[in-house]
Amino acid sequence: MIQVRLLRFLSASVFALAVAFSASPARAQVAEAEPNNACLSAQNLGSAALPLSVSGDLATPPTTPDVDYYRLNATPGGRIIVRQRGAASNAGTLQDPYLGVFNSSCMLLEYADSDYDSGNWLDAKIETSVPEDGVLVIAASSAYDWQFLGNGNGDGTYTLEVEKVALAEAIGGRLVDSKTGLPVAGAWVYLQGCQNGDCWYSIGFSFTSADGLFRFEPGTDTMWDNILRAGDYALSINPPEGYMARQTPIFSLAEGQDLDLGNVTVGPVTLVGSITGRAVDLNTRQPLAGTVAPFTLVELEECATNGTYCSVSASQHADAQGSFRFESTYYGYPLRTGRYRVRISADQYSSTVSPIFSVTEDQEHYNAGDIALKSFPVRLTLASGCGAIPSQGGSCAFSLRVTNGGTAPLKADTWTLVNAIGVEVPGETTKFPAGPSRTVMLAPGASATLAYSFDAQASLLDGTTICARAYASDKKDSFTPIGMHDLFCLRKVADGFEPFTEKEKREALKNEKAKD
Repeated sequence: MIQVRLLRFLSASVFALAVAFSASPARAQVAEAEPNNACLSAQNLGSAALPLSVSGDLATPPTTPDVDYYRLNATPGGRIIVRQRGAASNAGTLQDPYLGVFNSSCMLLEYADSDYDSGNWLDAKIETSVPEDGVLVIAASSAYDWQFLGNGNGDGTYTLEVEKVALAEAIGGRLVDSKTGLPVAGAWVYLQGCQNGDCWYSIGFSFTSADGLFRFEPGTDTMWDNILRAGDYALSINPPEGYMARQTPIFSLAEGQDLDLGNVTVGPVTLVGSITGRAVDLNTRQPLAGTVAPFTLVELEECATNGTYCSVSASQHADAQGSFRFESTYYGYPLRTGRYRVRISADQYSSTVSPIFSVTEDQEHYNAGDIALKSFPVRLTLASGCGAIPSQGGSCAFSLRVTNGGTAPLKADTWTLVNAIGVEVPGETTKFPAGPSRTVMLAPGASATLAYSFDAQASLLDGTTICARAYASDKKDSFTPIGMHDLFCLRKVADGFEPFTEKEKREALKNEKAKD
């Protein structure tokens, strides 16, 4: 029974994707007329106009078995929806509806138990096609009347609703080049169903021929289903190389319509020769080099056509003059016209993200100009490192120079954290402080040197990486660093601990950041 209910729930979820093209007209009202508890003698509704509403009442065991049958004439091959509503939707007192659809020979075609949600049984629903003779028999009962003999587990009133599904004939058009008007062959065109302005589920696909034509028609291999509902749609176009993918605006498809969209355009890819700019200090306007400290890293982010979502498409270090120049993506593809922004980070500077800018077809080389980074007010530098440590381990003693880079007296807390990677298990990370925090009071431009140390233990696994980072925070806000700097890194090898070069240190920290 649980499996049956789950199948009915999934079926109802799929049917809920149907999009109504227009508001439903008023329903014709019909009352149940007893006796009608046998399929062959079902109450005849004839060719009643749809939508139709039937009011019924079940009296089930232990009194008298009851099941209600209704015979309906409809257009052969047409699509209808039948709902049996009860207490859950205030359309009767029946708690657990159980619904069946039969053909004119009383062969069961489909059945639906009611769904269950938040402790309540809901309506039962079936969407089905009308048989070739145009006759459907609908059975209204209660669970668990498997054979529709009236042996359900409940009684009460219900409302039976029958409505026609508005179907359309087809959708077609021609894909053409927006500049030349020539047909575009070899494109995948997807028909997307839309609900409330969101076009997220696919109805079918078509591959454009040499003349650029595409068509979505029930009964062909372009459709996932054998029907095409009236409603709202859009096309999602994945064109061949050299053209830009796009999604069309939403369009409406009316009942019985064979919609010709005419020419649907796709634009050829337009390329950008380069995107350039320069990273500078916010206060001094001096360039921030990428080849030496502060090792300025520039990331080019490509942004969505609408909204603010951006993803990194290329990165590079600025040159000695703080300049950057992008001519391709990570994978060597040329840059396309579109929306971009630049994200820049540098040692002891706050990372900066530029506003989103658009590069158009007539801008072969785009200059983003100077992008300024704000320096941390406290400058932290390594005064002396611990150097190599022998295989038996030992103390790593190092000193940190703290400089007031601002124009006012400074009172700040400083501390260092050691990050050890692969202590016991490769990739495992351990963090610990190298001594207590220290408070410094410095005049503008003044410096202080502080000593720290930690034990480098011989028992650590070979390959363990140990890096020390220094922090400073203002007394006014202990949680916001006003200074930060990666001081040094060591690597555990068979002969002990060896220090990283500056380049190795930056590479190791970049790889660790990528894992995070």
